[in-house]
Amino acid sequence: MLRILVASAAICMAGGALAQERPERPRPIQAAPKPPAACPTIHRPVCGWDKNGKELNYDNECLARAAGAVRTYSGLCIADITF
Repeated sequence: MLRILVASAAICMAGGALAQERPERPRPIQAAPKPPAACPTIHRPVCGWDKNGKELNYDNECLARAAGAVRTYSGLCIADITF
């Protein structure tokens, strides 16, 4: 009986050594969110910067993100406002 107990303990210990978790891999830097598949037709203008740093007006924030604008703020771009 003692032999069975010792053998069982040895098997459990060996199995535990094999089942050790691997160290967590570093997570990759998160890419920009995917552009939306479809945007609403709500007219709520925003000003955004394209990949070249140019300010552009977009009809809404969703369309700006879909076009790849990196930053936006509400309203038209100041350079495009005429009085």
